[in-house]
Amino acid sequence: MTDKPSWKYRRRAIFSTLVFGAVVIVWVVASGDDRSVLETVVLSVAGLMGAALSVYTGAAAYEDVRLHRKESNPDG
Repeated sequence: MTDKPSWKYRRRAIFSTLVFGAVVIVWVVASGDDRSVLETVVLSVAGLMGAALSVYTGAAAYEDVRLHRKESNPDG
């Protein structure tokens, strides 16, 4: 099967998203600025990171189930 390395792309995307979110959060904390818009930025980035983790986990679980079905039923 040629579709097996798709986890590499998902993993690359999730790590990129988490690194981006961490950089934004560290930048906001290090800047020392307490504008309320920065609070919104941090909350948004944290939500993006959480959503990315959820999608990554869900996609991995779906792929595991799909591959398990394909292995147990080679006809369909």
